[in-house]
Amino acid sequence: YADGSSIFKCPDMEQYFMRCFGEDGGRVIDDVKRDRRISVFVTHEVLPNIGIFFEAFPRFRMVHILRHPVDLIHSWYQRGLGEREIQDPLSLSPFVKVANRSVPWFASRWSAEYGRLSRIDRVIRSIAAISEMGQESFRALPPAKKGKVLFVRYEDVVERTWAVVGAIAKFLGTKPSPSMGTILAR
Repeated sequence: YADGSSIFKCPDMEQYFMRCFGEDGGRVIDDVKRDRRISVFVTHEVLPNIGIFFEAFPRFRMVHILRHPVDLIHSWYQRGLGEREIQDPLSLSPFVKVANRSVPWFASRWSAEYGRLSRIDRVIRSIAAISEMGQESFRALPPAKKGKVLFVRYEDVVERTWAVVGAIAKFLGTKPSPSMGTILAR
């Protein structure tokens, strides 16, 4: 219930629950197709792997929220990252094995350093690595695909919310949901 991207925050969650528990789940899918609803997936750390997403989903568009690195470092540290992902299977961090050592996927280039760093330094280095890989991946995209990524600063979402909502709607070729005001007020 506490997760901001939970289905429990969706203004029409009953419709989606009907699909799971109702006898006519197919009707819900038909309604989604008829209304040309856009599937939204809240993900983390996509930009470093953007090429894979474009290969899998040719019509893919992405709104990438840019958070200030200091805010990200604070958030990660408060959530126990830099250590938690090693011990907690619910962190859901993909790991890779490099030179007989398991490290988060984004630390593969600096796996030897990963184990030696303090927790806060591991968080700082992780944020920097993800950012650098994201910039590399974006620069490598052809111009047409770069145009399918919209960068939005988190501060603008907070300070100029309706302007950002309008920019996202224009980017996606749609209009904000009639329940957007309620969602934003919440």
